[in-house]
Amino acid sequence: MAKEKEAPKKLSRREFVKGATAGAAAAAGAGALASCAPAAAPAPTTAPAPTTAPAAPAPTSAPETPAARIETDVLVVGMGWAGGVTALRAAEQGVDVTIIDKQDKGWWVPGGDLIISGQSIHIAGLNASELSEEELRNVCYDCTGGRAIPAIIEAYVTNIHAGFDWLVENGVEFLEPAGQERTMAPKKEGSYWGEIKPGAISDAANYGGKKVPEQLLSLFEGMGGKAVYGTRAVKLLTDEKQEVVGVIAKDKDGLFEIRAKSVILTTGGFVRNPELKVRYMGPQADFLLPYVNPGATGDGLLMALELGAATRTLSYTGYYPCIKDSIWNEDLGGASVPFGEALVFNGDGVRLADESYELKDWGARLIGGGYGQSTGLVVYDKVIYEEKYKERIDKIIEWGGTVYTADTLEELAEKAGVNLHMVVEIEEFNKAVDEGKVGYLKVPKKAGINKISTPPFYGAPFAFRQISTMGGLRTNAKGEVLSCGGDIGDLQSAGDPIPGLYAAGNVALGTVGGGIVGDPSTAHYHGPAYIGNLLICLVFGRLAAENAAERAKT
Repeated sequence: MAKEKEAPKKLSRREFVKGATAGAAAAAGAGALASCAPAAAPAPTTAPAPTTAPAAPAPTSAPETPAARIETDVLVVGMGWAGGVTALRAAEQGVDVTIIDKQDKGWWVPGGDLIISGQSIHIAGLNASELSEEELRNVCYDCTGGRAIPAIIEAYVTNIHAGFDWLVENGVEFLEPAGQERTMAPKKEGSYWGEIKPGAISDAANYGGKKVPEQLLSLFEGMGGKAVYGTRAVKLLTDEKQEVVGVIAKDKDGLFEIRAKSVILTTGGFVRNPELKVRYMGPQADFLLPYVNPGATGDGLLMALELGAATRTLSYTGYYPCIKDSIWNEDLGGASVPFGEALVFNGDGVRLADESYELKDWGARLIGGGYGQSTGLVVYDKVIYEEKYKERIDKIIEWGGTVYTADTLEELAEKAGVNLHMVVEIEEFNKAVDEGKVGYLKVPKKAGINKISTPPFYGAPFAFRQISTMGGLRTNAKGEVLSCGGDIGDLQSAGDPIPGLYAAGNVALGTVGGGIVGDPSTAHYHGPAYIGNLLICLVFGRLAAENAAERAKT
């Protein structure tokens, strides 16, 4: 662990480039490699609130002679969870490391989406620190439908325990005892944006999702690392050999070069880039409401695509049903609607998926199956409400969310504006429950099988909240970004590494996921391969850091 030093002050751009040579020559060959991915969309820079997607302004053009030039061994771009892990691990290798973020230091940075997450480092909902390597391996292949890349999964499972050990060695505290680490301490209280937003009663900045990234960055700076805020990377620099040698960056004073022997992208996903969402996920993505940090605009993805980087599974994403009122009441962001024991209908009164599926899988089946709307109705009866979800539904109502009640199903459908076909489907479902034939319905249900028959009835209208993109750049087990070897749809083949370029975290989630397997309407569909985003950031952040630092030493 690093020796404690006096905490360095925040670096200004002027201090950062002091002594640098002004008028340095522009990078040779920047963007010379052709991308086999679809043309990149322009990326917005910031968003004022966690619930409203911003418009995407035109990209910044880079002049041929940036105003100044500074140098570092390893440059990390992005100060979310993956960025903090990566920067500290790289500094531990004995090289000069700089980390930048386009946002100013504040509530969202450092930390990013970790701040509003559940702060649980798990693998597919299981406690990774308690599982053996073989058990971890089996979980990965089960969750990805056997489509994951073996070398990547091997690197993942063989480095998970080392990742937890490293966090503990660096003073990170967990709620669980030694050997069972999972949830960062202190535990976050509340989940609605109105509860956890800046200044709220349970301000998320007071809990582990913010405290841990701050702790890692403090250790990093104590080792001599440089953390620079309000500085956006706008273009990757390459030399005559097509090796990445840094970035062109922009801050309030203008454009300048940061030269580095290795560049690691930890810029997150692109939930807040509407154009990229529609391009890769289809027009239905327009209906997905963002619930992520303002910096998730795909900057790293776009820069890498200019160099011909390979991507994987850009079309799928993580989302959940949130009470519909959150569209206009941002305090209800995070107010998820419970549905596993209930029945879910679209506006036409049709059930579209088995409600017992894992949350993200269920959402993927709806969107992947052509569910063009982003709204629907979750229906409960008195028994389900009182025995399963009373506390959660009452909280939604308390915070101003709409939940309809009615003495008949016909009345409920009318109040909610849902087609009366809903009543027919509920009657068919109830009959199938009585006859033990739920598995033979057009839309069967494997668990949470309850009749909707006891009044009063409850209906919670929902909209989809998007919490992450779950595809991205393709990397190898060293964290090196791979060039595109050919476009075969959502699972591009990969070529050789792009020298000097690495990626970790959400920007590279396509590496670990297994992709969509089969038709969403059939039993062969495996849905999104969610095997623990925070854990992926930890493991591959460390691996990318170690290998980028090794390259910088040569």
